[in-house]
Amino acid sequence: MVKDAIEQCLACQGTGSPPPPEPLQMTDMPDGPWQKSHVDFYGPLTSGEHLLVVIDRYSRYPEVEIVCSTKASSVIPKLDKMLATHGIPDTITSDNGPPFNGSDCE
Repeated sequence: MVKDAIEQCLACQGTGSPPPPEPLQMTDMPDGPWQKSHVDFYGPLTSGEHLLVVIDRYSRYPEVEIVCSTKASSVIPKLDKMLATHGIPDTITSDNGPPFNGSDCE
C-alpha cells in the first residue's frame, strides 16, 4: 500500500530518489612541504572581515591572514607574503569561487 501511495503522490514523484554519491577521489601525498597547497576563505566574521586560509597538503600546516575583502586587490598582497615565506608551490587548489576567478595581475 505504501508503494502504491508513493507512486500516486505527485510531490513524491517530483522529488524522486537522490542520485548515488560520487566516489571519493584520493589525492597523492606530495614528496615534501609546500609543493601542494589548498586555499579558501572563512567568513565573513562578525567584524565583516574574512580569513584567507592556505594549507600545506604535506604537513597540513595552515597559514591564515585576515583580509577586509575577498577582492583580488586585498588577497594578492597576502598571498605574496605567504609565497615569499614558504616558496611557490607546484599546485595551488581552490574551489574556483569568484575571488579566484579574477584576472587582476600586476
